[in-house]
Amino acid sequence: MAGARLSLAFLCLVVVVVASALAGGAGARKTVGEYVLRKGDFSVKITNWGATMMSVVLPDSKGNLADVVLGLDTIAEYVNDTNYFGPVTGRVGQRIARGRFVLDGKVYHTYINDGRNAIHGGHRGFSKVIWTVKEYVGGGESPYITLYYRSFDGEQGFPGDLDAYVTYQLSSPYVLALRMNATALNKATPVNFLQHTYWNLGGQGSGDVLGHTLQLSASRYTPLDEELLPSSGVVAPVAGTPYDFRQPTPIGARIRQVMGGRIAGYDINYVIDGEGMRKVAAARDGASGRALELWANQPAMQLYTGNWLNNTKGKGGKVYQQYGGFCLETQGYVDAVNHPEFPSMTNDTNYFGPVTGRVGQRIARGRFVLDGKVYHTYINDGRNAIHGGHRGFSKVIWTVKEYVGGGESPYITLYYRSFDGEQGFPGDLDAYVTYQLSSPYVLALRMNATALNKATPVNFLQHTYWNLGGQGSGDVLGHTLQLSASRYTPLDEELLPSSGVVAPVAGTPYDFRQPTPIGARIRQVMGGRIAGYDINYVIDGEGMRKVAAARDGASGRALELWANQPAMQLYTGNWLNNTKGKGGKVYQQYGGFCLETQGYVDAVNHPEFPSMTVRPSQVYKHDMVFKFSS
Repeated sequence: MAGARLSLAFLCLVVVVVASALAGGAGARKTVGEYVLRKGDFSVKITNWGATMMSVVLPDSKGNLADVVLGLDTIAEYVNDTNYFGPVTGRVGQRIARGRFVLDGKVYHTYINDGRNAIHGGHRGFSKVIWTVKEYVGGGESPYITLYYRSFDGEQGFPGDLDAYVTYQLSSPYVLALRMNATALNKATPVNFLQHTYWNLGGQGSGDVLGHTLQLSASRYTPLDEELLPSSGVVAPVAGTPYDFRQPTPIGARIRQVMGGRIAGYDINYVIDGEGMRKVAAARDGASGRALELWANQPAMQLYTGNWLNNTKGKGGKVYQQYGGFCLETQGYVDAVNHPEFPSMTNDTNYFGPVTGRVGQRIARGRFVLDGKVYHTYINDGRNAIHGGHRGFSKVIWTVKEYVGGGESPYITLYYRSFDGEQGFPGDLDAYVTYQLSSPYVLALRMNATALNKATPVNFLQHTYWNLGGQGSGDVLGHTLQLSASRYTPLDEELLPSSGVVAPVAGTPYDFRQPTPIGARIRQVMGGRIAGYDINYVIDGEGMRKVAAARDGASGRALELWANQPAMQLYTGNWLNNTKGKGGKVYQQYGGFCLETQGYVDAVNHPEFPSMTVRPSQVYKHDMVFKFSS
C-alpha cells in the first residue's frame, strides 16, 4: 500500500475577543478520562487533562501500524509532565518576557516558570487543568471530541474570564483537524493557543528524527536571544541560514549550526508565508514512508526538535533521547504582547463600525445545510460562528470603486470579492457597499451582493455604536429609544434563537414600542443573566420603513433609522470595559448602542424564519437611511 499521509488542519485563534458566550450545560463530564477517535485503521487518543493528544496510530507503507507521537502511559504521568507531551498550551503559549505585559494602559504580571520569563501560560496553564468534555463521538464518518475550559479572571495573572473550546476531529483519508477557539467574557486579554505534540513518523521511540525531511512555507523567522526571546524585534530572511527549510531538507542537515552551535537544536519561530488557511509544513520519514502535511491559519510556527529529551521515559517502555521527536506549533508571534511591531494579539473584536458578513450575527455550531450539502464555517464565538468568522468582511481590505468627498451628495462605494470556500461559505460573491450623504443630515447606506456561481447565505449588517451625546461622553442608558417592533426572537444563553419561537414584546423588558430610556429595564433582560440587550427584533411591516428612533435629552441630538430588512439586533455595548477608544477616550459598559438591521439570526438553521439564501445571479439588497436632527 502507499505510505499513509497524515494531514493536519489546525484552526487556531490568536485574538482578543470581547463578546458574550455563556458556557455550561447540564450533563457535562468533569472527570479525567481517555477518549479514542477511530476511523478504520486510523485512531487518535485524547485526554481531557490539558486537552492532550496522547496517541496517533496509522499505517506505514507496508500496512504496519505505529503510534507516531511521543507521550506517556498514564494520566498520572501527564500530570507531572514537564516536556509538554501533546497538550494545548495557553492562555498564552510560548514565552512572555519577564512574565510582564501592558494592555490598555495597565501592567499585568503573569506566573514566571522559565528562568526570568513565563512560558505556556504559567505553571498551571491550560495544559495543567481538567477540561470538560462537551461532546464526544468516537466513531462513524467523522469522529470528534469537543473540550471546554473556563479560565477565570486573574488566573496565572491574565485579565478577564475566558471561555476556551478545543475540538479534535477525524475525517478520511487520514485527516485530523483541530479547532481552538476562545471568547473573552468581560476584559480584553491576550490569547495564543498552541498544540505541543512531538511527532516521530517512524513511530514513537524508534530513534531520532534527524533523517526526517522537512519543508516549511516560511521565508522569514524571528531571531531569538539566549533566553529564546525575540528581544530585537527583527524579522529576518531564512536564506543563507540553518533555518532555511523552504526546500525539503533533513532536519539534522544543519542542526549543529543553530545559533553558532550554542543551542542544542531548533527552537525557533518562523513567519509563515501568506495568510488564512494555507499549507505550513510537510514532513516525511523515508524508512516508514509515512508523511505529514500541516495546514493552519496562524501567522507563525515554532519548530522544536526535542532538544532536551534525555533518557526520558515514554510510552510502552520506550525511552526517548535527544531529537526523538519534533513539534510544529502554529501560533502568534512569540512575545507579541511586548512587541508592537509584531501582529497584535489584541484585535478590535468589539466590531466598531464595520460591515460584517458574509453572514452577520451567529450561526449555531458554525454549521448549516444548503441544497443537501453540509457546510462548516469558521467557529469564533464559543461553539458557534459570528459575523462571518474570524476573517469575515469586517477583517478584509475593500477596494474603493468610487469616491466623491464633497458637493451636493458626497459618497464612497467599496467592493469586495469573496471567494468560494472563504470562512467555509460556498461560492464566489461580489459585494458592494455605498455610504452617501444628503441634506439635511441624512446618511444612506446601500449594501448589495451577487452570488456568482453557487447558492449561498448572505446577511450583511452595519455594526456602528451610537452615542448621541458624543463618543466617550458616558453611557447611553438615558437615551430614549423607540422601535417599530411588536415581536422578537427569544435567545438562549449562547444568544441563539434555538427554540425558533417569535414572541410578542408586550409585557417584557424588550418592549420599546413607546419611547423608553434604554436603561429603564436593562437589568431585567433574560432574568438578569445577561448584562444588557443583545436581542433580535422582528420589524413590523415590509419594505423601506421606519425601524427605530433614538434621542439624547442632554444634547438634543436625535436619530431616526429606516431600513428594508425583516429584523434588527439591538446591542447595548454590554462588554465594553475600560476599552480604549478615539481621542484618548475610554469606553465603559453601555457606552454605545447598535441598531443592526438584518435577516433573522441563524436563519440558515431555521426553515421557519425568512430565508437568507441568494442563488446565482440573484442580488441581495440591504438599504439603511439614518436621519439626524437636533
